[in-house]
Amino acid sequence: MRFAFALLLSAVFACGDSPASRPELTGYSEPVEGILPHFQGEEMDPFWSKTAELPANLRRISDATLRSEAGKSGSGRALAAGKYSLVTFFYTTCSGICPRITANMKNLSAQIKDQTDLQFLSITIDPTVDDEKALRSYRAKHAIEQANWIFLTGSKQEIEQMAREQFAAEIQAGTGKPGLIAFVHTENIFLLDKAGYLRGIYRARGDGEFPRIQKELAQLRAASR
Repeated sequence: MRFAFALLLSAVFACGDSPASRPELTGYSEPVEGILPHFQGEEMDPFWSKTAELPANLRRISDATLRSEAGKSGSGRALAAGKYSLVTFFYTTCSGICPRITANMKNLSAQIKDQTDLQFLSITIDPTVDDEKALRSYRAKHAIEQANWIFLTGSKQEIEQMAREQFAAEIQAGTGKPGLIAFVHTENIFLLDKAGYLRGIYRARGDGEFPRIQKELAQLRAASR
């Protein structure tokens, strides 16, 4: 497990800073069998705990105000409360990875039998274009019928800040062809527990991580009993 998390952390921070420029580890925590870690501090240090007392610097969905395609508003933390959540970032005019991630999430949803305590949250990174109507059109285009799959928009600044600070997901606008905006954004799936804490990060390309997602979702459920 330590090796797996070492690979994860090296992948997250491979682009950019040299080891000498990175901050020190926030804390050290021994893996606990059957319990998923939280993620702590700027370096996303895995943190295992059996107690209800948790450090203040754990990665957790923020209180950014989000609106669903149905027009309902609430903070990210309120939306995540009481449900396990699988979070992805996308935008409706994306013609590259976003439709593939959406298709993969549909396939994953079809494989998960018990979803009474699970929701899928797809958050647009282009909210200036992706209003509620655009989200509804995207949902219809991709034939998303699951009631527990929610598409969300909100403030561009708040969404980008949440993606970077709570999910360590790089989201930035870049220049593309004249008149177009190119986006660089995460291709990961993020697993949140019922309190909105980040507990797992998975690749969204293909279905290779689906078994691990289902296994670790089961671990979260078992640990909360």
